[in-house]
Amino acid sequence: GTGCLSSNCSTCSPCKAGHFKSGSGTEGCTACSVGTYNSETGSVSSGLCLACPAGSTTQAKGATNASACECAGSTYLSSSAEGEVKCTPCPSGAICGDFSCA
Repeated sequence: GTGCLSSNCSTCSPCKAGHFKSGSGTEGCTACSVGTYNSETGSVSSGLCLACPAGSTTQAKGATNASACECAGSTYLSSSAEGEVKCTPCPSGAICGDFSCA
């Protein structure tokens, strides 16, 4: 999708990562919702905003990659050898808070 990236727009530009625009016209692009992300430019649908792994979310709209997804509570975002990304409970004795585990 393309949209106006300035207030006095005469030409449209591809939507930046984390945004999409499904129609035509001089309106701006729309940010992907909280809890989703999109690393591609020029996206034409909100369906191209990918959901964060279960149990995680983003802190703001317009996230551009999965690393913006943060787990809640005493869990942290991890990926398995198979590439599955999920929120995993912090190991016993670890200090967890603010969506991270140390």
